[in-house]
Amino acid sequence: MKDSVILYGELVTIQTNKLTTVLIKNSSEVKNKLLESKTSEIQKYKNNKLDVILSQNYVTQTKGVSSSYYFPGYYITTGTGYYNSVTSTSAYTDWKIIQGGNKVISEMEFAKLTGDKNIEENYNYEQANYQKKLKAYNKRINRGIFIAIPSIIISGIILADILGSKPFLNMSSTTEATVGTIGILGSVVGYSMVMKGDPPTFNYGHLTTVETASKEAYEYNQALKKQLGLPESFEPHK
Repeated sequence: MKDSVILYGELVTIQTNKLTTVLIKNSSEVKNKLLESKTSEIQKYKNNKLDVILSQNYVTQTKGVSSSYYFPGYYITTGTGYYNSVTSTSAYTDWKIIQGGNKVISEMEFAKLTGDKNIEENYNYEQANYQKKLKAYNKRINRGIFIAIPSIIISGIILADILGSKPFLNMSSTTEATVGTIGILGSVVGYSMVMKGDPPTFNYGHLTTVETASKEAYEYNQALKKQLGLPESFEPHK
């Protein structure tokens, strides 16, 4: 017996005070018998094994320019002209980590399984960088609001005083024009600060290389086989 599995059985003659040796060849039949007894272990390996899968993706981009009818060779932004567009599709290779043959896991989950500290460090770095960008974005928005709202109020009051039938500010026309201009400029500056750019997103791409991930996935799978008592060369049938 091996691992509680009967591999071979026969009657053996044992002589007193003499060593009797029975050799059982480690054949493919013996290996298959052992594997047949490890149904639960094989299923556990299938459910937990890691694979790094390459995928081919495509990106389509359309670019175009407006050309002038009257000035050939020149581009225009407004007016009479025509629009030429060119569409191109480019391919790029990406990769992802699969657990159990059908579950996509994140690289942080992969790091916990394989003990890769570099992935965690890279994630923390990207997280800190994102928080820094988010703080700068919020600071710019708050500054824009701080500038825009008072400027809008000031320019509104000046405009009401100018357009009203009875001026109420008792300011000279030069001072009123100067203050009104400052208010309008402040409104434009504050508005542009608020509307400039989209908020940052936490998109860190990959935290490790595909070569490193493949190596660590292989080492994890080999350790899992050893833990479950499966042969090093074992791979489940697809």
